[in-house]
Amino acid sequence: IKLINTGSAILGDPAIGLHIGENLDLDRLGVFGQLILNSRDVMEALIQFSRYMNLLSEETDVKLIEEGDRVIINTQPRNPHARGSETTFAAIITLPPRVCNQKINPIVVRFKHEEPSYIQEYERIFNCPVKFNQPNDQLVLDRKSLDVRIPTHNQYLAEIIRNHADLLLRQVDRVAR
Repeated sequence: IKLINTGSAILGDPAIGLHIGENLDLDRLGVFGQLILNSRDVMEALIQFSRYMNLLSEETDVKLIEEGDRVIINTQPRNPHARGSETTFAAIITLPPRVCNQKINPIVVRFKHEEPSYIQEYERIFNCPVKFNQPNDQLVLDRKSLDVRIPTHNQYLAEIIRNHADLLLRQVDRVAR
């Protein structure tokens, strides 16, 4: 949080959280990035994203819920002053075009915090209604739009990476206790 706040101040970029998520490079994210790149489709990638997020950051809890024809991604920053949901949602929306040449347009994005002065950045990145002062941070997606295959998928490699990620996640959980 301090790093993002400092970066925002130095760069004069109040939307730095959105910009970090928008420019996330999976090749530089180790096991986490490889889990996403070796997922069968975008839906599986989102499941991996939510399950293994703690390997990338322990600042935001991510939960994925399927409700009929919608997938709802809820985030809960562990620090009430953090805006990890911005980074997380921007990453989720901007990764599919880079891994499978398919843009995913959310149905709606909701944030608990007040509307910031840089609303145009939210609108540009999410390309859907963006609501503020909401009870939860949520990204709502159409379930069918997530069935797009990821061409880098390798089932054999995915199993090896997932086993290793499970081991790392157990280590992270032990340290956190």
